[in-house]
Amino acid sequence: MGSDPGRKDRTAASGGDLRRLLPWLIPLALFLVVYILLPVAGTMRSSLFRETTFLESRFVFLENYVNLAQDAGFRDSVRFTLLFILVSVPLEIGLGLALALVIDTPSRFRTLLRATVLIPWAIPAVISGRIWELIYNYDYGLANALVRNLTGSPDPVNWLGTPVSAFGALVLADVWKTTPFVCILLLAGLQTIHPEVLQQARIDRAGALYRFFRVTLPLLRPVLLVALVFRTIDAIRIFDMA
Repeated sequence: MGSDPGRKDRTAASGGDLRRLLPWLIPLALFLVVYILLPVAGTMRSSLFRETTFLESRFVFLENYVNLAQDAGFRDSVRFTLLFILVSVPLEIGLGLALALVIDTPSRFRTLLRATVLIPWAIPAVISGRIWELIYNYDYGLANALVRNLTGSPDPVNWLGTPVSAFGALVLADVWKTTPFVCILLLAGLQTIHPEVLQQARIDRAGALYRFFRVTLPLLRPVLLVALVFRTIDAIRIFDMA
């Protein structure tokens, strides 16, 4: 049977893409192992023991997990965390990708945009949380000042007073804080795409949407996966912002 030249070309292109991404993927993999997987493994080992003050630790196997599963507060926390991940992470990926595409477009303001996007990510999470707490303040917060100016309503909104509004306020604060991190990752991925690939698509008269969904997005898929993994892990352990 004759060989398929197209398949060989696609295989060679995939191998070339992988080689270009290796300098990014290897440090990320080491980071995952050292700072995430090893601490998680140590925590799981400790969870099989019962620690009592002034007494030796006792191996109880899965008893701690059984007690935890029966705790109503823990179940509520799990539901809240899962909902938070399902809402915040897709928003951050989508907005981060949009920002990365804008910054990657040649412009005289590109350097300024890069510096501006980094500001929320550079602010420590505790300080960021305090800033948003002041923004949502019932009496003198910026959010209520905007509502009064835009709607003319004298009644302030209790942004943190109900579960639904507090959840939305937390998602907005987290998206503002961590979207720049996603943007930087995806911008690095965009810059690994060879310009000749997009140029050839333009020569073939491919539209902007076609180039994005059929060229840019498939080549960006490994970096999108890395960003998704990082943000999901980070969203699971959110504490300082909340």
